[in-house]
Amino acid sequence: MILGMARLSRVVHIVLTPGDEDGLWRTFGELHRRYTGYTRAERTRAERTRAERTRAERTRAERTRAERTRAERTRRLRLAAARIGA
Repeated sequence: MILGMARLSRVVHIVLTPGDEDGLWRTFGELHRRYTGYTRAERTRAERTRAERTRAERTRAERTRAERTRAERTRRLRLAAARIGA
């Protein structure tokens, strides 16, 4: 018999009395399996999102570095061409 329940952001408080000797174990066994599956799926999704964000930032940084290298190379070539032409 459930006497009370309070659900917070990450915690659930349940006050109950079991109907028989194994009632508490059966109830919380299934509840724990479902909750664990849910939290693992959420954690996996968050880790995947974080990894995708990190990969995008790394790609952006590499692209920026390549653009700077290209610009520096172009500047050096122009300076060398100006010295030869002068």
